[in-house]
Amino acid sequence: MLLEYAGERMLSHIVAEHGDYQATEIAAELMAKLYAASEEPLPSALLPIRDRFAALFQRARDDQNAGCQTDYVHAAIIADQMWSN
Repeated sequence: MLLEYAGERMLSHIVAEHGDYQATEIAAELMAKLYAASEEPLPSALLPIRDRFAALFQRARDDQNAGCQTDYVHAAIIADQMWSN
């Protein structure tokens, strides 16, 4: 995530004046706010991640059933592991 320009001052100026730790603190605080849970409902048009990638999982199943270990199969395994955590 690019956070170089932060309002009136650039993070590079903060690094020069106060060190990397201060700039990292600012970036971490901002990212925590951006990724914090929201009280707002999810947009109705937002598909669940597994639905969004249904074609990947279908292709991986088809390839496996055909006895092929393709990149689709490997990608589906990785995606499933990521989304299961």
